[in-house]
Amino acid sequence: VVTLSVSGLPAGATLTPSLPGNGNPVTSVLAWTPGPGQTGLYTLTFSALDDSASVVTSVVRIQVAGAPMTCGPGHHWIDVCPAGVDDMPSGALIGLDLSDDGNLDGDTDVSFVLGGPVRVRHTDPLDASIQFPGVGTVNSHLDVKDTEILSLSLTGGGITVTAGSGLGAGGVLGASLGSIHEQASNDSLGDSFFDVFFEVQTPLGPLYNHDPLRINNVIDRLPPGGTYEHPQGLVALYSAPVGGTHVANLVTARHILTAPPVPVACGTAHWVDRAPGGFDSEPVPDFV
Repeated sequence: VVTLSVSGLPAGATLTPSLPGNGNPVTSVLAWTPGPGQTGLYTLTFSALDDSASVVTSVVRIQVAGAPMTCGPGHHWIDVCPAGVDDMPSGALIGLDLSDDGNLDGDTDVSFVLGGPVRVRHTDPLDASIQFPGVGTVNSHLDVKDTEILSLSLTGGGITVTAGSGLGAGGVLGASLGSIHEQASNDSLGDSFFDVFFEVQTPLGPLYNHDPLRINNVIDRLPPGGTYEHPQGLVALYSAPVGGTHVANLVTARHILTAPPVPVACGTAHWVDRAPGGFDSEPVPDFV
């Protein structure tokens, strides 16, 4: 006969049948829906003791993540948005002008629809951009955030687009940096851009841009939504990250993000102005 027991069971979790229990075999099913205030790492230790006093233990760890941090929408949301890293699904539309048709004439020869994850770092609010001097004014108004694409991997149509410092084949890619600056005419919006260095892996070999691809968007929150778009002009693509042969042009580029839903929470700048009616429930702490 085996006796099964558990320690470290979080509040609200149930075991069916309850433990300790006896049998041969002996089983129990764990059920738990974490509640408010139960984020963190939980370690459960299951122990099985037989008639000869031999014990076997098994450790189960459960990580409960909190709700994703969001900043905005609202007045001056950039001013109060702390540093963080956002992981987002995304899509892209790109058009290429290829030399294999005999010329590089600036017309789109082939288009691709891509999809994949992107990870972006953003700093604490700044008085002015560190990465892009001239973005923002030094006036004690923290209305700027510097950003960086840490990793991007988009696939579709037989090609893969990669961005992020130290990524790409052989780790050759440079940093893709950006910034967000609160609009002077609308303190709920931010002008956001990135200068992207990328690699395109194609069946005919890799392509690289030597000059950064500037993409722009107007955003009202982080993580952002909408479309980052290259406004105009061709971006030359080469067969190597340094040097190489000019073999293609990037004609169009759109990077599409879907902003997560905004949690109903109150407490950012001017929060009383826009706090909706509602009911709040919170766990009551134990007092000893």
